[in-house]
Amino acid sequence: MFSIEQIKTHRRGFLGTLAAAAATGLASLTPLRAEAEAVPAAPAADPSFEAWLNRITGKHKMVFDAPEVNGGMPVVWPRVWLNGNNDNYGTTDAQNSGVVILRHASIPLAMVDALWAKYNLGEVFSLKDGDAPAMRNTFAKPLPLPLPGTGVEQLLAKGVMFGVCNVALTIYKRRRRTEDGIGCRDREGGLGRGPHPRLPGRALRRAGGRQSAGKGLRLLLRGVMRRRIG
Repeated sequence: MFSIEQIKTHRRGFLGTLAAAAATGLASLTPLRAEAEAVPAAPAADPSFEAWLNRITGKHKMVFDAPEVNGGMPVVWPRVWLNGNNDNYGTTDAQNSGVVILRHASIPLAMVDALWAKYNLGEVFSLKDGDAPAMRNTFAKPLPLPLPGTGVEQLLAKGVMFGVCNVALTIYKRRRRTEDGIGCRDREGGLGRGPHPRLPGRALRRAGGRQSAGKGLRLLLRGVMRRRIG
């Protein structure tokens, strides 16, 4: 016997299915069929990711897609947006929800100084500190602009959320292992498996998994969500 329970779909899976059907003009024409019973169940939702998404509760919401560092704009424009909302709508920072997605070549913005130095990220991503390749995350602290409140740490403190693409992290760490001859396990931490470096602050949550634990260096700035994007 057919039951609605047999076609339960996670909300993101449902939206993706509906969008695909709409693209072919079938969204309102295709009847439910018995074959629906054979469709594999959608993967279970990641509770940590759901909790992260549920923090997007502001009166005004904005997603900033950052595939490049672009001179630090991913940690500048959210502050400009917050100021604009506050000035024009009488809101406070806490009443706005900004989400910055760091992917492709912008992923170093999420990483701590120790990782920049260990893996020469300034050289790898062509990012400079003065005239030399950066050996620290110059975007974690406020940028030298006449605009207070920029930089990853201050934006996190004001409720702006950061997600970093786990696919990009995986690709870069595998390439780095190949170049440096690092095996499957990097005993010193860093881009290999094992303890991950991060700065003091809020807890890191990783996609599909547990918070990193144990001693040693950490990978990401606290408060940054590591998640597959796309």
